[in-house]
Amino acid sequence: MPQWMIHLVDGTTLTDDHCYPHEIDSERITSVERIIRGRTLTIKKSPLIEDFFVASEASIDIALTAPGITAKPTEVTKKILGCYIKDTEPPIQCQFIMDPRSYNTVLDFFEVHVKSKRGITARRITSEKKTLRELHQRQFGNEVHGIIKSPLIKQVFQTPTGLSCVLVKPKIKAEVFIRGSNILLEFGQPGEKLSAN
Repeated sequence: MPQWMIHLVDGTTLTDDHCYPHEIDSERITSVERIIRGRTLTIKKSPLIEDFFVASEASIDIALTAPGITAKPTEVTKKILGCYIKDTEPPIQCQFIMDPRSYNTVLDFFEVHVKSKRGITARRITSEKKTLRELHQRQFGNEVHGIIKSPLIKQVFQTPTGLSCVLVKPKIKAEVFIRGSNILLEFGQPGEKLSAN
């Protein structure tokens, strides 16, 4: 099973066997899917976003014991599908994150010093460790889905099928649609009804 799929305007679908999303011109992309143990995170292309990327974060637990140091195997804690909001200075990065252990998701927007094609290597302007961040969340079955509130976000609210937020500048709506094992992120103008197709 592929780790991601890139759907193109001409009807072609590329997978991780072919390339990374950041290697394809975002104008050629209609959507990017990140497949995580049978679940799918999707970002639908919009004229408001550009430069898709995928990334993962892992952690390792180290225990000190009498004979020495032992480490448990590395465990992936975040699978990320991301993009940038178009025409923002400083650049605004969007990360759509799933914890593959619980299938919980988080949507996070933050400013970076300079865009990075791989996304994960872009340095945040405000360190997440130095600021207290509020999480607006909603539970669907055993999964929790949330949006991290930041100064970039004017409003966060629940919808019948998920969560949504409106950014301050540029004034853009991001809506998360939760449909069973498929979780879709779509962008539009405030007040615009998004289709979730």
